[in-house]
Amino acid sequence: MLAAAGAAVSVSRKRVAAAANFYSTQFLIPENPILESGHWINGKSVGLDWQNIITTPGFATFSAPNPNDYDDATAVLTGSWGSDQYVRTIVRIPAVDPNFAQEIEIRLRSSISAHTNSGYEVLGGGQIVRWNGALGDFNILRDEGPYGSLRDGDVFEANMIGSVITVFINGVKVNRAVDSVFTAGSPGIGLFTRNPSAEKFGFSSFTASDTPLGSNTPPGPPTNVTVR
Repeated sequence: MLAAAGAAVSVSRKRVAAAANFYSTQFLIPENPILESGHWINGKSVGLDWQNIITTPGFATFSAPNPNDYDDATAVLTGSWGSDQYVRTIVRIPAVDPNFAQEIEIRLRSSISAHTNSGYEVLGGGQIVRWNGALGDFNILRDEGPYGSLRDGDVFEANMIGSVITVFINGVKVNRAVDSVFTAGSPGIGLFTRNPSAEKFGFSSFTASDTPLGSNTPPGPPTNVTVR
């Protein structure tokens, strides 16, 4: 279903011309943590101080509510990605919790290693953050927009082109920030809640590329993939 990191791919239903990297998934395989044949790096498994993303068919979520502040469930893609990155997701929020944050996050130019999680995090349109490495070491780049406005089935997108991060919900631009500290890394996802009885929330699809994705919603699992 997926090409090796750094390889160009051709997808029968949606051709991506000359893309250095393209990845699309609907999380069809139950995994704890998410791996999808080695294409993901996880916050607890590799970063140690964060939590992992897990999957059930059609659903990427967290294994349990976060025990500490800032230890978001985090997973980023492997491989060497271009600095311009485009991510489109469909969010899954079966129940809105008015009392606790339900943070749904897109990550751009991110890297995870032992005790280090760096790059950019976009939270549901309302906040854009740069993570500098250590747990709790971050800078808020933008704290505006419709925070917490995501609903089940929304198309949540973010891209970083040059030094500009732009955020969209259902095709409408909702936030923007400028930063140039990190110029490399991978796209990915994150989740956070402190509600001890939280109903799971997360993503039902994820698509990332380092060329523009166009205006369509995420495709289903690609077929007839050819690695060149």
